[in-house]
Amino acid sequence: MGKTNIHGDPLDRPTDEIGDIGCFQRTGSSFLVGGAAGTFFGAACLAWYPDPIVTVRGRGVVEFTSNRTAARTVMRPALWFALVGSTFSAVDCFAETARNKKDSWNAVLGGMATGLVMGSVTKRVDYMTVTSLAMGLVMGAVDYSGPHTTAKPMEVKKKMHDVMPETHAESEDLAALKEKYPKYKHL
Repeated sequence: MGKTNIHGDPLDRPTDEIGDIGCFQRTGSSFLVGGAAGTFFGAACLAWYPDPIVTVRGRGVVEFTSNRTAARTVMRPALWFALVGSTFSAVDCFAETARNKKDSWNAVLGGMATGLVMGSVTKRVDYMTVTSLAMGLVMGAVDYSGPHTTAKPMEVKKKMHDVMPETHAESEDLAALKEKYPKYKHL
């Protein structure tokens, strides 16, 4: 029997099947992942502008970034990212449970709710509506296109997870090239 390919077993890879985890666990994990991404984004924003954030206290102006201001700069995007991620997961899971179907319409509904949350930052209903429709369209298209990034997923699966032969078998073209160029025969 040959060696397995470097990419390992197909079961080692994440799949599009979520399994039997419930809506609460999906929403919670999306909240945590969104919060982690938002914390990274907020920390990058804080580091990107090294000038002190000027804080006004009473009558004086403080010329250094206080811990409270730094925490606010990091936590605000963390909470928004977490809220956006958990909103999509919650509405997507609720739609899947209520409709008893797993299709792209659930992602459209989740995207629309997510767009409302994203647009609520502006506090304008027209922006919220446009953002809701756009996010619903984008998330529906992403879900409809599926997890594969290639037109031939089975061929890629065979290349990644198949068993390699014990010995390398050269093609006829390669053998002809080695005969034509004996200097490179050892390659």
